[in-house]
Amino acid sequence: MSAKPENRRGNDRAARIYRLLKGARDLDDDERWQHALFFAMSPEERCQFSLKTARSALSLRRSTKNAIGSKRTLKRAKDLPASIKPGLPVA
Repeated sequence: MSAKPENRRGNDRAARIYRLLKGARDLDDDERWQHALFFAMSPEERCQFSLKTARSALSLRRSTKNAIGSKRTLKRAKDLPASIKPGLPVA
């Protein structure tokens, strides 16, 4: 089973970019491959990839805000006097 010609061409392009990045400082192999694969994409693919990444970041940010908000709510509930804590019998 052989690779499709466009895949091979894309991989060759990524490998060429990777080799060009060998001289870059402060990049480990994983980062070099990440950059090479990104720049081997077509402009349309890069745009779609960037949009997908931005959506993921926004989603993560929202979920973090929600988690922090629920922790604050729990913290406030702990600070309440025992006589008015929700779910506890009133003395």
